[in-house]
Amino acid sequence: RDEGMYTVKLNQKEADRMSLSDDLKSTVNKVKGEIKEQVGNATGDRATERDGQKDKLKGKVQEVIGDVKDKLKHK
Repeated sequence: RDEGMYTVKLNQKEADRMSLSDDLKSTVNKVKGEIKEQVGNATGDRATERDGQKDKLKGKVQEVIGDVKDKLKHK
């Protein structure tokens, strides 16, 4: 037994809750980013527009991470 390594086993309900959490986080960031981007575009505020693009990208990355977790969970 390796004293430095710990294994966490999740039951299906906990794993599904984590997946839902990842989905929710990604959706919130994509929506928040879209709103910021549109507001920045409408007002000519390039900084807000860029912030929105960053938030949307963050949401897309979170979505991919969630997808990877799901694939690993179902191996």
